[in-house]
Amino acid sequence: MNTILLVLCNALSCFIISTILFQFMNGKYKKSSQNRYVYIVIETVTVIFTTCINMLNHSILNLVVWGVLTGIIAYALYYEDMDKPLRRIIECEALVFCMSVCESLGVILLQCILQAADIKNVNETMLYCLEVTFSKVILIFLYYTFINRFVKKSDVPYAKTRYIMYGMILLYSLINMGVIVENFKNGEENYLCAVNMGCIVLADLYLLYFVKMADEKNYYEKRLIALEQQAKVQYEYYLTQTKKYDQTVQILHDVNKHIKAIEGLYGAEQGNTAGEYAAEDQRAVEAAHSGSIHRKSDLEHSSYG
Repeated sequence: MNTILLVLCNALSCFIISTILFQFMNGKYKKSSQNRYVYIVIETVTVIFTTCINMLNHSILNLVVWGVLTGIIAYALYYEDMDKPLRRIIECEALVFCMSVCESLGVILLQCILQAADIKNVNETMLYCLEVTFSKVILIFLYYTFINRFVKKSDVPYAKTRYIMYGMILLYSLINMGVIVENFKNGEENYLCAVNMGCIVLADLYLLYFVKMADEKNYYEKRLIALEQQAKVQYEYYLTQTKKYDQTVQILHDVNKHIKAIEGLYGAEQGNTAGEYAAEDQRAVEAAHSGSIHRKSDLEHSSYG
């Protein structure tokens, strides 16, 4: 039973690291293959292979294997418009290094909790399960809270509600895992508690992911509403300008008609009649202009009144 539990712990550890790694690359780079099953198969093989390596219980070898696999995956399965494979590989390797540091912080946190609670003689298998789960909880929260924000380029700001949700989930997880730790004191074995910790880690991974996606969805919905309002204002302005253009065209048409009429009168040697016609048009224009001014004045008085 201990061997099965160790395999499950290593598989959980590799699954968490692989999931975060592929989420990062899927969000930051473009995929070289359009077949999504290729990436599913590669991720599955990565988890299985690294689980086998982890079973050797050699930390330096684990880190080297993850570094090599990450470089190969980043180079072969992803690309950028301004393709710089070396930069892409370095960024992914830096992420792997950051994840290893976060895991170390989780192990240190566990040791502090055990010392503070004066819990000793923890069974070796149970202690390994505790180290894996605590390290992965810290890794998940630090990745979604800080690492992903500074490494991944995104125009979506981090809302305060996201930090609040992250904090609540982290506090709940640590309290639950602290209670579970009590069941391992004095060398006791509790396989159900160990499985429960694994479930907490998986729940945290997907809860934080869904909180992140919900926050981004809310941001883009608000942005879409703002763009729709802007488009509506621009369309109304366009309609107003179109109406003014039509009125201008009509005025020019009328002016052209009057000019041709006057030219016709002069051509027929009816100068007096043409002069009277032009004077009448001038009086009509002045009357229309005066009426427009009076209407504008009345509107201004009514608005102030």
